[in-house]
Amino acid sequence: MELKKLTSFKHFFYLFLAIFLCFSLTRNILRMFSTQSRLDDAQAKLTRLKGEQEDLKKELQKMESPLYVEAQIRNKLGLAKENEIILVFPEDDLVRRLSSRTSSSSFYDLPEPNWKVWLNLFF
Repeated sequence: MELKKLTSFKHFFYLFLAIFLCFSLTRNILRMFSTQSRLDDAQAKLTRLKGEQEDLKKELQKMESPLYVEAQIRNKLGLAKENEIILVFPEDDLVRRLSSRTSSSSFYDLPEPNWKVWLNLFF
């Protein structure tokens, strides 16, 4: 009787061990797939960030060039070289407001729609 209990206990133990190992193996396989997915995402992000870094390095080199610095000084500070003439043109809307109404109205107005032209022709 005791031998039967012992074999029953062994079978129960082996069954429990097999179920535990199956769950553990399944959990580890799922964890491995999720880790692989995270690794792929990290590699894609790394590639994207390396591209951004290259773009920023090129932009930095461009900004450190004397031509870029000169252009920024000319455009933002309004400075010029000696004996250089600077022409400043007013903006279009300011020119329209200051110019006479007769010249601007014929130039900037749209033509009459077709239905109005036909209406004026017959009536």
